[in-house]
Amino acid sequence: MLFIGEGSLLATASMDRTIRIWDARSGVALRSIDAHTNWVDALASDSAGKMLISGSTDGTAKIWSPADGSLKATLPAFGGPVYGVALDANGRHAAAASADGTAVLADAATGGVLSRLRAHEGGPVYAVRFSDDGSQLLTSGATESLRIWDARPGGAAKQGLAKGPAERRTVQAKSDRGQAFVDDGGKVRIVDLASRRTLRTLEGHTSRVVHVAVSADGTLVATASQDHTARIWRRDTGQPIAVLREHVFPLELVALSPDGRFAATASRDETVRLWHVMTGRELLRWPTGVRWMDSLGFSPAGDALQAEGEGRSLMWAIERLSWPLAKAVDFACGHLLAPRQRTFTTDERENDPLVREVWAQSRVGAAQDVCDAAIARRAMDSSARSTQKKALASAGKQ
Repeated sequence: MLFIGEGSLLATASMDRTIRIWDARSGVALRSIDAHTNWVDALASDSAGKMLISGSTDGTAKIWSPADGSLKATLPAFGGPVYGVALDANGRHAAAASADGTAVLADAATGGVLSRLRAHEGGPVYAVRFSDDGSQLLTSGATESLRIWDARPGGAAKQGLAKGPAERRTVQAKSDRGQAFVDDGGKVRIVDLASRRTLRTLEGHTSRVVHVAVSADGTLVATASQDHTARIWRRDTGQPIAVLREHVFPLELVALSPDGRFAATASRDETVRLWHVMTGRELLRWPTGVRWMDSLGFSPAGDALQAEGEGRSLMWAIERLSWPLAKAVDFACGHLLAPRQRTFTTDERENDPLVREVWAQSRVGAAQDVCDAAIARRAMDSSARSTQKKALASAGKQ
């Protein structure tokens, strides 16, 4: 599942061989695309949301228009399942990675091959990704942690990073702002793509890191590990901020909200959890019934969380948590706080994430001031409405 463009649309891929396009706000299915002859395993879009590329275990990758579901181009067939797909930001180039040991760089408009890359000595290629400016193509596979290619037609391999066993591979070929994030036995090296120099190392996990997320402004890094934890780091210094510890099985995925306030994690314990980044406190927990998650991410506006795995697509609204303090307090006072009681129950304080956020110890004074003002304002509004009704009733009798 992924949000398309500005986030008004969602695309989901399924074992039923279809792609579905949804209205992200209402959850209404807009169209179904009979996309492949076997499972659809991978999806990606360009930054504008005008193109969508899919990869399937049928060995093909195809490019679609999300607006009408029409097929725009088909990449030449691979000799094995397609594990990863990508489009560059402007939608000019497409890429796909396959179990047959190759990756393809193609013209997105026609599907014509620009380069076929023997990416990892015949071993499976797990993921492919364009650099932010589209000039480089990153592949990760079983025989080398990361390879960086010239994304121009006919481009050769430019650089390779340290070889290692199959489990030592780049986290989903993650790159951001000219840097790559490479797992090194539980340590994450931040590597400059131009020089191949390790800028800093994030140390703290005790087992392999399987996924990395970066905040929208690039200042925070989140890592998910098989040691059952996720960690939040300051990117510029490598210093840890919080450890997210409540999962009882290895983690699969981690995501950061656009404003950097929240993190989400997916684990083999069949839960997705939402966390407060700066405190590491768990805010919400959802049982999913899904052990192997394929995707996890926030909507561009940060008001929803999506996940996909084992043929299921899930989305949760978290809009209230992204509100500023004044709006959150006003809602809590008006809709959650009992008018006569003027306090929250123990259950609300412990289990309603909005109450926990608003009435956090550091905020309780400001929150109570805003709440008192909101209650007073509502009392005045109620009195004014009552006076108006009486005046209208009196006028009707005359």
